[in-house]
Amino acid sequence: MQKEITTFQNRTVPGPEVSSGKSFKDIFNIHRLLKFILIMLPLMVLGSTVYVMLTSEAGSYEYLKKLKFGYLLLAAVMVMIPFFTNSARLYLWSRVINGGMKPSIAFKATVVGELGNVTTPTAIGGGYLKLYYLTRQNFNVGQVAMIYLLGYIEDFIFLILFLSSTILLTQSWNNPHVLQAGRAILAHWWVFAIIAGIGISFSIYVKNRVNKVKADLPDSHPKGIKGLKNRILSRIQKFEHDMKTAFGLVWRHGKGTFLTCIMLAIFGWGCRYMAINALIAGMGLHTDILNYALLHWLVFTFMTLVPSPGAVGGAEIVFALIFGGLLPGDMVPVLTGSWRLLTCYLGITFGAFYLIISGMGLPSRNKFVRKHPEEVLAAQKTAA
Repeated sequence: MQKEITTFQNRTVPGPEVSSGKSFKDIFNIHRLLKFILIMLPLMVLGSTVYVMLTSEAGSYEYLKKLKFGYLLLAAVMVMIPFFTNSARLYLWSRVINGGMKPSIAFKATVVGELGNVTTPTAIGGGYLKLYYLTRQNFNVGQVAMIYLLGYIEDFIFLILFLSSTILLTQSWNNPHVLQAGRAILAHWWVFAIIAGIGISFSIYVKNRVNKVKADLPDSHPKGIKGLKNRILSRIQKFEHDMKTAFGLVWRHGKGTFLTCIMLAIFGWGCRYMAINALIAGMGLHTDILNYALLHWLVFTFMTLVPSPGAVGGAEIVFALIFGGLLPGDMVPVLTGSWRLLTCYLGITFGAFYLIISGMGLPSRNKFVRKHPEEVLAAQKTAA
């Protein structure tokens, strides 16, 4: 029965035409992506190094000498855990929505998304690359959108639990560490205002460019605006159908997976936000675990306002402003550099070399076969 369904329902999906004559493999070229990353990475490291050198004091480097390797390794492992938990979440949802994928493909999709964070502002992220990667596997856009929606819901649930528990347990409204960080933010409000202003200006610029492209579309050609409108409406209808089908699969078969993915999200993001404590403890200072994790989350939140790719430059400033009043002044520069090394450059380097060694894992476009949503339903009924 399963073989008949697969033979009847599977269909080859032809690739869209590309005016330049280049294939999708040429457009989404791993070597181009890695080349850009290999250009950006030294510049990012150079920027952090210059920041550390300009802001360090005479005794700053003594903290690096005190840094214990065990704590540094622990912090590195905690920072990298979301790579694996996010991959597991993607793999589990793929089994519900699309019949499953190889764990290695789920991991590569996660790595591609992380690498995309380097090429775009933090607020945009690398989701567009991850989306394209999944559509080049056996996913349609509606299925990918459902996976993204579920991921956002899981992350939001984690965020609510994390913020409510840390604020209540530590009584942050009276905690001197949190209050000190708040005073530092208020004292340097103009820095955050400039960052936000640059981010808003960048958004307006992008919007104007999009409007200009729309205005330049040919309306006299029979396949101009009218043809474009019909194609858009057709794709919207297909997207709605695929989204409804994916939602039906999730509703009937995904309740246990949803709970499992929430637990993975709590574990993964909890480790990343807690990693700052391991780094501070490794330099010989006492840590305030929950409050420092809360402030670490605040750093990542403000980083979304920085319009530069990977929040280059702004991330260091935000981190130093928030943690600067809580720790010794001569420690902050080297802590900032070490933090940036772990939370950004480590993941980028790992992801780039992993894809170079293992390959991208993209199927040939001519041999690409996408499973029909009804096939997934029938296969799950047979398995049940």
